[in-house]
Amino acid sequence: MAAVHFAVKESSTAPGSIPVTWDPINKNAAVALSNHNLTATMPSALTRSGFGTLTRSTGKYIIRFDIVAETNLLGIGFANASEVSTNWVGQSANSVGPDPTGDVYTNNAVVARGDGFVAGDVVYCVLDITNERWWHKVNSGTWNNTSADPEAGTG
Repeated sequence: MAAVHFAVKESSTAPGSIPVTWDPINKNAAVALSNHNLTATMPSALTRSGFGTLTRSTGKYIIRFDIVAETNLLGIGFANASEVSTNWVGQSANSVGPDPTGDVYTNNAVVARGDGFVAGDVVYCVLDITNERWWHKVNSGTWNNTSADPEAGTG
């Protein structure tokens, strides 16, 4: 089983937490929600998606994923409204995110590499929708496993 707990926070240009949970309606039937829809669990043999309750079309956002349990099929990240719940994160051009090895996928291709993650790790993902940029780090590591800086928009 793979399980992920998450919370979203807007960038420093718009500080403060945004109340967001996994969306109980906009998810694949194989994804089970618990902990007031803050934890999503799915059978380890499936690659299915669940989506959050927050939607945005511009701006920069950071999301924190607490990896409760992990399999090699777990992917985390961001998706637009056109993504379908039978896809894995990054399978289409409608989503982007890292898998446990640290490979970042979109449109079924590796577009970047960063640190991998396992159960017990905290993964931070930043998406700059306006400038079409992406960063992630694991625990207190570096962004994109380099000197990248999402606040400055570099890397």
